[in-house]
Amino acid sequence: MEIELKLLLAPEDAARLRAHPLLADYTDKRQGEPQLLSMHDIYVDTPDLQLCRHQAGLRVRQVDGRWVQTLKAGGNVSGGLHSRHEWEGEVAGPAPELDALDAAIGRKQPIRALLRRNAVRDALRPVFTTRIERTAWQLRTPQGDHIECVLDQGEIRHGADGDARSVPVSEIELELKQGQASSLFDVALALLHDVPLRLGHMSKAERGYRLAAQQGVQAVKAQPLRLDGDMTVEQVFLAISGNCLEQVSGNQEGVAQGDDVESLHQMRVGLRRLRSA
Repeated sequence: MEIELKLLLAPEDAARLRAHPLLADYTDKRQGEPQLLSMHDIYVDTPDLQLCRHQAGLRVRQVDGRWVQTLKAGGNVSGGLHSRHEWEGEVAGPAPELDALDAAIGRKQPIRALLRRNAVRDALRPVFTTRIERTAWQLRTPQGDHIECVLDQGEIRHGADGDARSVPVSEIELELKQGQASSLFDVALALLHDVPLRLGHMSKAERGYRLAAQQGVQAVKAQPLRLDGDMTVEQVFLAISGNCLEQVSGNQEGVAQGDDVESLHQMRVGLRRLRSA
């Protein structure tokens, strides 16, 4: 299970992040200097986007002369914290090798059955690509938590030549390698003291699918909340507050762009619900 916190920053603030004293103080000396990578990702799906509909993303990444395929599926986003199942392995070239994925995925995962269908396997095609310049720091907090901090800058692109469309990427990913998930927020708040940041609600895959489908910003309403009599007061409060935060963060992009009144309304609704809780 991958657990990460995604943060967005303006491209002109990247230099301020690189110079932040926390990165120098927390860098694991055994890991040496930050790693610099140039990555080219190819995301594949069927023409009717079967993988996307099942909340999954399959990509093949070229980095340092190697090809690596990655499947992410399931999980959730709560309060900006992304938790997803992830399966990864090297492949020979830019095409996914589904037999290797099948051997790695647990039998109870719904995505495994989908990728076993011949109609899905035969229909997989590139949908969009990304080209990213990545800087990665291996951090060790005073409490002993291991966090990978990466700065990604580049673009997501759909189509080719005159029909191509693209959106920029400028974001930080804090991935928990070992320790407590709360340490991700501690590091994020420390960085926020000196670098303007905001939570990232969407993955690159989600942004790429939206670009391919030419979808605009959509307001997010509160999702149904499921409680039961066996839950403690603490569990109920966490469920309610998490539900409110999902509504607030889900409307962040529409509010930030400043042109979607309904996103603003739904964010206010989420904030009022959170205050009531």
